[in-house]
Amino acid sequence: MSGEHDWPPAPLEGLQDGIRQVTSGDADRVNASRAAEVPAREIASKLPLVHRTVDAEPSWRTILADGRLRPTAPAGDGVRGTIGPAVYFFLGYPAYDNGQVGIVIDPAATLTRDARFSPFDSGGLDTVKGTDRPHLVPTTPRPWAAADRLALLRELSGKGTDLPGYSALFLAAHFHEPRDYMRLGQRSDPDWPAYHGLAADDRDRRAWTVEVRVQEEVPLAASAGLRRILLADPRLRKSVAAAAEDLLDLVAVTRDEPGADDGERMATAIRRLLADQGVAT
Repeated sequence: MSGEHDWPPAPLEGLQDGIRQVTSGDADRVNASRAAEVPAREIASKLPLVHRTVDAEPSWRTILADGRLRPTAPAGDGVRGTIGPAVYFFLGYPAYDNGQVGIVIDPAATLTRDARFSPFDSGGLDTVKGTDRPHLVPTTPRPWAAADRLALLRELSGKGTDLPGYSALFLAAHFHEPRDYMRLGQRSDPDWPAYHGLAADDRDRRAWTVEVRVQEEVPLAASAGLRRILLADPRLRKSVAAAAEDLLDLVAVTRDEPGADDGERMATAIRRLLADQGVAT
């Protein structure tokens, strides 16, 4: 089946130059980016991949019992439909806004597979259901037909193994404090506008959270980089035990936080995980 693996990935140097070209016109942003380089590199080197899942098939029960994440074909025939079957992750944050189970994976082994990344949710390039308006729209006027959106996705999609070098510069170019990439909620904005020039009308952070797409199966085992299975509801622990008792040692239940939704509580758990590695979060 044709898909994203048929496209040549964008070279890392070109992706980095694209960030620098946009940010170079703002002296304050350039200075702040330089000041953030060291913590950005440290954080970027430790950010995990996060897959958040729901009870729809393939449900998290099926995934855990199967012991792997399998690529699934995107719904519809929009821009994302050209990618082909893939396993979807966000870098460092459970930005998919649904699901009580989060799967947290060390990227080292996964990124060596057939993987690509982009600085936004590829699904955001498709139109909102019942409208002809995409989820992600340009912040300044430009042609924005389906062909334009697909061209941008291809232009800004890098090879998985290049992600650490890309994400370090991305964090430094968008945040005074790179750790804010992990701390901001689902409806939020970076300190500077996303360099790719897109935004969501509802400030959904998927407009600027790095997405990773893997077009191979991803095994779920500690030996393959599985770090945590996060549960937003403690009652799910019994179901996890029934589906995959061998993974129970990796299960963590998120803590209650007043006013926080499931995703924000998962994000807090991920920051605690990184803090245990000595990362300032």
